[in-house]
Amino acid sequence: MSDRWIRRLSLLLCATSGIFSVLGNLHFLFDSKVANQLAVWLIYDPS
Repeated sequence: MSDRWIRRLSLLLCATSGIFSVLGNLHFLFDSKVANQLAVWLIYDPS
C-alpha cells in the first residue's frame, strides 16, 4: 500500500467520523426536543 492510499484512507476516516458526530449531535438535539415536548404535553394536559 502506498503512502497516498494511506493518506486517502485516513482522510476518509476523519471525514466519516466527523459526519457521524454531527449526525449524532443533531439526533441528540432532536430527541431532547421531542422529549421536552412530550413532557410539556404530559404536564400541561389540556383535556
